[in-house]
Amino acid sequence: MNSSGGSPSRPLSLARSTTRRRAMLTELERGVDELVWTERRRAVRALLARPLLSENGTARILVNRHQEWLGLWFSHHIGWELSVDADACRLVKRPADTRDASRPCRDPASKDTALTRRGYVFLSLLLSVLVREGRQVTLKQLSDALGGMARANSVFEEAGMALGLEERPARRDLVQALRVLLDWQVLVRIDGSEDSFVGSEEADALYTVRRPVLTRLLATRQPPSLITATDPEKRLTAAWLGLDRGAESEDARTREIRFGLFRRLIDDPVLYYADLEVVEREYLERQRTFMIREIERATGLTAEIRAEGIAMVDLGADLSDYSLPETGTDGHLALLLSTYLADRLRAGREGPVSITELEEETRRLSGIHRNWRKDARAPGSERVMTRETLLRLEALGLVRVLSDPEPMVQALPAIGRFGLRERPSCEEPEEENLFSR
Repeated sequence: MNSSGGSPSRPLSLARSTTRRRAMLTELERGVDELVWTERRRAVRALLARPLLSENGTARILVNRHQEWLGLWFSHHIGWELSVDADACRLVKRPADTRDASRPCRDPASKDTALTRRGYVFLSLLLSVLVREGRQVTLKQLSDALGGMARANSVFEEAGMALGLEERPARRDLVQALRVLLDWQVLVRIDGSEDSFVGSEEADALYTVRRPVLTRLLATRQPPSLITATDPEKRLTAAWLGLDRGAESEDARTREIRFGLFRRLIDDPVLYYADLEVVEREYLERQRTFMIREIERATGLTAEIRAEGIAMVDLGADLSDYSLPETGTDGHLALLLSTYLADRLRAGREGPVSITELEEETRRLSGIHRNWRKDARAPGSERVMTRETLLRLEALGLVRVLSDPEPMVQALPAIGRFGLRERPSCEEPEEENLFSR
């Protein structure tokens, strides 16, 4: 309320726009048959799994067909913008927690291989180079441009970031970044192979630059060029959150709470009540039935509600970076360590466990399961395997890795969903449907 007793114009506009979107959604959903809802769910799931759709196919056809409803649904409930044109469909997703590092950008050639720190730098620099390039570009031109940028700016050397491409590891990181751009359809390979570049600086490739797709990648509220902060963390926060003049209004605060809860329910494996602030918990208690109904109808996810929180379960198993249980050595180890941690909770041992103890358990398991891959029994492999498994379990919302005062692992309640039943005739793991311990 201002000094004259009137309300600021922006909050009033915000409330009106929210009401208008809700009315438009209601109209678009009135009398819709199940076939249309099935198509809408497929379109929503396609955008959640791949927020940038640039290849022609069924997913793009469905998004184009239902773009009006999709745009309103995402913007009204989650605060994500959807743009659709002849070149691409782009859902600008923003996570509820920008500090969550459990879902990194991965090399399309290997879903378990995340980009390195240098790979992220290469990816960012490649985008800045491509903005200034013409319709086609060669790998040699890109590598020369990156080398020039590294030499011209001392900040990389001062940060201990070696960008020279003389060494094989650096070339590998660059190729992984190129694979990401190819997967996003920002680049289309015309000739040659970037994979050969890992082994030799002389290898080359020719690409077409899809500029309409390139310009859609940025997912910020504030253009980076307008941000005055110099601290990296403050710059990222400003780019991500933007400057919303209505942020202090009651309507804006309520809207941001709704957006955050919808994002956690849709995008995160588990929403734990303990992680919510008081106002978020109160809002969820009032609106839980409505929110879950909306999400289930639009996405096909199924709510599993327990005393500790809510998990939106994906029975189709195609909306998660990781799955559990999963075949192979890594998947089997993840389930066995989950069982180990869940059993500790059931026995009343609720405190964190040391990573050293889990490494010992991994070493013991590798000696028992002779059908695991050979390197699982190599000296020191238990450290790597345990670390990679913990990354998987943390991404699934099953554990939290602590670092203070020493590296420890805290099992979270949802880990109680997983365990092994005794099956003497088969070593394959099974899921036990337990959420609460």
